[in-house]
Amino acid sequence: MGPDSDGGPAPAEQESKKRKLHDTRKGNAVDYKIFTKTNYTRQFPENHSVDCVVYVESQENEKIGNKNPIALTKLFTENVKGIAGVHRVNAYKVGITFRKPAPANNFLTMTHFLGKHKLKAFVPAHLTEITGVIRYVPKDLSNEDIYKSITCDAEVISVKRFMRKPSVYEVRPAEEKYIYNKADWSKYQELSETRFCNLEIHGTEPIDLYNNFVNILYDIRAETVPKQTPQQTLRVMRKPAPWWNQTCDDAVRKSKEALKEYRKSPSIPNFINYKKLDAQKKRILKEESINSWHNLCTSFNRMTPISRIWNYMKRFRRIGSSHNRYLADDWIPSFLDNITDSSQLNEDYLNDILDQSVENESNSFLNRPFTLNELYIALKSRKDTTPGLDSIPYMLIKKLHPNAQEMLLNIYNKLWNNLAIPKSWKTQCVIPILKPNKAANDPSSYRPISLTSCLGKLFENMLKLRLDYFAETQDKLPHIQFGFRKGRSCSESFVSLISELKKAKLSHSNVICVFLDVKGAFDNVNIECLIKVLHELNLPRNVLIWILNFLHDRTLFVKFNNKLHGPRPVNKGTMQGATLSPLLYNLYTSQILKYVDTSQVKILQFADDLLLYSENQNINTAINRINTALAQLHLYYSNILKLEISSEKSKVLVFSKDTFVNSGIKINYNNDTIPIANHHKFLGVVLDDKLKFDKHINYICQNAMKSINVLRSLAGTFWGSDPKTLSMLYKSIVRSHFDYSSLAYMNISSTLLRKLDVIQNMGLRIISGAMRTTPIVSMEVENCIPPLSLRRLQLAERFCLKELSCNNDIVLSNILYPAEVSQLNGTANISANTLISGTLPEITTITTCVKNQTRDMYISNKWPIYKCPYDTLLNYLDIKCHLNSVSTKNEFLEFLNEKKDFYTIYTDGSKSDLVKAAFYDPQMKVIKCIKLPSNCSIFTAESWAILAALSYVNTNVNSVNILIVSDSKSVLSALCNCNLVYKQNYILYKIKDKLQTIGKCIEFLWVPSHSGIVGNEIVDQATRQDHHEDQTQDCKVPFTDYYQHFKILSKKLWKDYWNITTVNKGKWYAELQPDLPTIPWYNRFKYTGRKFITTINRLRFGHCLVPAHLYRMKIVADDKCTHCAQHNADINHIIFQCPSFGIQRLTLVSEISDVAEENSISVPRRVQDLLTDVAFFMPLFKFILNTVGKL
Repeated sequence: MGPDSDGGPAPAEQESKKRKLHDTRKGNAVDYKIFTKTNYTRQFPENHSVDCVVYVESQENEKIGNKNPIALTKLFTENVKGIAGVHRVNAYKVGITFRKPAPANNFLTMTHFLGKHKLKAFVPAHLTEITGVIRYVPKDLSNEDIYKSITCDAEVISVKRFMRKPSVYEVRPAEEKYIYNKADWSKYQELSETRFCNLEIHGTEPIDLYNNFVNILYDIRAETVPKQTPQQTLRVMRKPAPWWNQTCDDAVRKSKEALKEYRKSPSIPNFINYKKLDAQKKRILKEESINSWHNLCTSFNRMTPISRIWNYMKRFRRIGSSHNRYLADDWIPSFLDNITDSSQLNEDYLNDILDQSVENESNSFLNRPFTLNELYIALKSRKDTTPGLDSIPYMLIKKLHPNAQEMLLNIYNKLWNNLAIPKSWKTQCVIPILKPNKAANDPSSYRPISLTSCLGKLFENMLKLRLDYFAETQDKLPHIQFGFRKGRSCSESFVSLISELKKAKLSHSNVICVFLDVKGAFDNVNIECLIKVLHELNLPRNVLIWILNFLHDRTLFVKFNNKLHGPRPVNKGTMQGATLSPLLYNLYTSQILKYVDTSQVKILQFADDLLLYSENQNINTAINRINTALAQLHLYYSNILKLEISSEKSKVLVFSKDTFVNSGIKINYNNDTIPIANHHKFLGVVLDDKLKFDKHINYICQNAMKSINVLRSLAGTFWGSDPKTLSMLYKSIVRSHFDYSSLAYMNISSTLLRKLDVIQNMGLRIISGAMRTTPIVSMEVENCIPPLSLRRLQLAERFCLKELSCNNDIVLSNILYPAEVSQLNGTANISANTLISGTLPEITTITTCVKNQTRDMYISNKWPIYKCPYDTLLNYLDIKCHLNSVSTKNEFLEFLNEKKDFYTIYTDGSKSDLVKAAFYDPQMKVIKCIKLPSNCSIFTAESWAILAALSYVNTNVNSVNILIVSDSKSVLSALCNCNLVYKQNYILYKIKDKLQTIGKCIEFLWVPSHSGIVGNEIVDQATRQDHHEDQTQDCKVPFTDYYQHFKILSKKLWKDYWNITTVNKGKWYAELQPDLPTIPWYNRFKYTGRKFITTINRLRFGHCLVPAHLYRMKIVADDKCTHCAQHNADINHIIFQCPSFGIQRLTLVSEISDVAEENSISVPRRVQDLLTDVAFFMPLFKFILNTVGKL
């Protein structure tokens, strides 16, 4: 690369246009001076075969390129010979084209002419000089040094140093990318079966054994998974837009050719031609992008995965393109300093703690070798995520042959027994993510996202399963901790707080809330303190040693701009991205109630979010209590846990009837005053000191509107995606904003709630293609999306069911009326008028209502998953279920013949007017039928039948081999499923426990119902007829079974609401749809286009583009038909009366007659009849399409 003048230094460049060549902060400016040979002048060689272009610019830095092109052309052609054309290069330069090199070189020597007009001429470097690329140029080498060190005939050397000097911690990543969706998985599984069987386990060190396993895995992947072609150049080329096609190419090419022609011959006709083709190019590109987007959105249907929709949207919007990819990274060393620590641990102190740890009956299972059940449970719970630096994703582990997976388990156990941890498990790759609206050069502006080894996280997950069970069953976690626990959520935290605040407001009490911010909570966990806490929680020695080895002496890299910075040693904190980290932090802070007196102050924890609040009639008393609690908390956090709390980021909210109470309040933490605010975001809910929730509603609306814009981009009135897809997207990305915190704001002002209704109405119009005048209640019914007030009630009822089932004292004490007033307040009538007003009763009223309707519900202080013995919980592999062995009666008889040594029991359950469970013993001719509570589901009935059969077998059958035959595939599948879900039916855990204790070989067989199998028919008949039945008191209804009960009540409430509102609005639609549909009508059709959906919806709503409706809305001057000029041109006129459409009407009558005959229904005589039955929708749409075109 050479200068832009004849051998001299390059002219000064505009600072705003281009960065200067040298950087005075990183070297001497003279070192980077462009090197040129002595007496070098850039000219065109005599054998130059293409056009010779000479650049001309002003000596006074004037914008000659913007001057009149005709005047410039005249100036040069009259004074210089051999000119073929003059064109504009940029604002400062013009280019003069010569056909031959001689006149061009002569022009360069015309110093008199150039000086007279204050111009300078030079040859562009790229036309005469060879440009090459030299990578990794040291900063301390000058251009002359580089010239002397290479063999080159170039006359000029100029090196632009794009690469900064590497830091002492920086290394280049060696990364290979594989295309897993093109892998040969059958070959992969075959190779994994054969190659891993030769792996020698005994006599090999655990780490060496693990490394051998990984190396074999790499080899198999290399043979079965294709690699992505690596990028050969550092230049990042932006991919073309997905809508780009040959038409776009042609338009751009023609525009460029016209511009080139104008530059060569700057005449008025060439200029006009260029402008014409450029405008045509812009129009074509815009049309192609819009049409392509419309076609793409139309292709989205109910079968299209949501992930694919998001990917296409990102491609069209060019999200993730590389134009902003490479940023300055000089802040990374400071960023590393903030998240790493090289201090050493106190080994003597830790050894003393470890020596005191003992194994006992309660924690002995933690030390045992891991089982195949645990491996499969952990593996199934893992989703495909980005792997760590070892580049092994979960997919490679899941696709292994079962024998190879068992080999992996043996390696895991050998590592576990020897307390050895591979280095890759302790290596983190941190991806810094810039926080919104933060400075890019500030290390604190980045959120660290860590990538760790998937093989390591899989082992962590197995250990976490044990530790979680130990912590929950042994009550090691305080009841105030809601984060990262099964069955606990954010809702319980903020509902408890808000309920107390409302009670205090009614009693005119003062409440002081302190929201504390823990500085880098997970990153600053002191490992020594953590081991001490875990020891006090009675974890065995081997587990403590493993956790210590896992957290100590870790390695951390930072990946930014596709480069690795590091390594750095880490000896503090829990590992970012590690599966164990949240649980370890919960255990780390689990002793807070021992150090902070909660008799006068209450605490809520959600992981590292910490809240203290105190209520009292006297504000000073509340202040003193809070300050005392904060002093105790400081001793605990600072001295015991070695954690810091940021007083600046912490906030105080005062809830008081006194308007000016804030002025006299001073809350301190470690002698620092915590600022008082009038609002604060707690677990995603913006709390304000007046509990108006206006700021929170505005926050929700702001986020929801962004999602509404996504829906708008996916569908227009007559183009776009399937309404089912839009409805699904609306529920997931718009309504989810309303759902999350609905329990917090459901009793606020109806004016604020109406803001949310407006956004839902926007979504409904986008889904259905309705006009703005369409009644909202009609759109809700048509799309089967309930009013938001009803939705909030449904969510509140489900929340109350869950809390009542788990008997959560900390929540129920705030949301449940006392026993003496529950009967009075628990019968509050939630009617359709309640929905119309939009404001629901208080959560306390709803909870008491739910409690009074669920007296048979299963209630326990622990979730069923934690009441089942640990070994029983994981024995799903030991349960023998034949789910696909029998499909006909003959196959059943053959199977029964194979199992002739088995004692057979048939079970069944039914739910009609009554809920019954039954089993039948054909050997003893015993039938037992059990009546269950009426709210039990069919799943519960089938499960109870199996449990009753097991109890019968245990006491009355001496045979060792038992075959239980059931026609409930869902129950048998759930028994064999390895998912550990806290909501799972408690009867399943009772069945598993019974299977463990019964001491018999029991197998399960699924048979299809009503297939002529005698035993199944007998037991089915017993549940449906008036057979002698026992009433059981042992069967309690799982809380999830009550969902159906409250769903029926909600639908009845919606129906009443629909009947009331249609008295004044939506009468036309109410006549067509008197009842609530179970699914929208368009779900019964294969998606054929947006126009069909919109047209039929508008006809059904009665709000469409007919003159009568437009006149009623004062959009047009009269209601005359635009085709026949008759008055009152409504829907009925267009379809049945307008004389202009006689021929099309004959076709319509013929088609609907055929449809009526085919479906054995009468021929409709009214428009309402046509719009009631979906069978007539397509002929009606064709008629509209052939007449008015659109409605």
